Amino acid sequence: MKGPVKDNLYPIPAHTLSTSLRKFSCNNTTFVAHTAKAAPCSTWHRRFGHPGSKILQQLVTDKLICTSDKFSSRMFCDACQAGKSKHLPFHLSSRISTHVLELVHCDIWGSSPTVTTSGYRYYIIFVDDYSRYCWLYPMKRLSDSLACFTSFKNMGENQFNQRLQLFQCDGAKELVEGIFCSFLDANGISLRVSCPHTSQ
Repeated sequence: MKGPVKDNLYPIPAHTLSTSLRKFSCNNTTFVAHTAKAAPCSTWHRRFGHPGSKILQQLVTDKLICTSDKFSSRMFCDACQAGKSKHLPFHLSSRISTHVLELVHCDIWGSSPTVTTSGYRYYIIFVDDYSRYCWLYPMKRLSDSLACFTSFKNMGENQFNQRLQLFQCDGAKELVEGIFCSFLDANGISLRVSCPHTSQ
């Protein structure tokens, strides 16, 4: 068989399909390109990229697809339900920090696919909730997070003459386990962990 090729596919323009072709049964073997194996409506729904029920019904009515079961507009698709679901709105927080270092947010990024010339592969960032000021420290290893936090804490408390009270992170094990957690306890700093995947 020969025909025009576009991106390694053999397109069949819709206008070339005659009205008589559309009315033929799916079992007609004369038109090879038009013939397809019978499959459930749910399978065709997935093959065509999850179209709406009206579109699928039109394809069935025009006998452009061969279905092994009867079409139902109440067909349930898990992927469609998940794709159309929405997040409930987040309520505005009534909590307001009254001074610097009352609450500090923290996050670790890495590892980077490209190492810096100095050998840094990660970074840790501290954000003051009151001033929104950010401090960023590059790290060669995740285990350097405590040294960076100690440096940040000493600098912040000395510069602003305030003690760090609350420390909030996303639950990374480097920040909530082992010597890091022990350091927070020893310095009277309360640990708060954000809910997963809720940056709000």
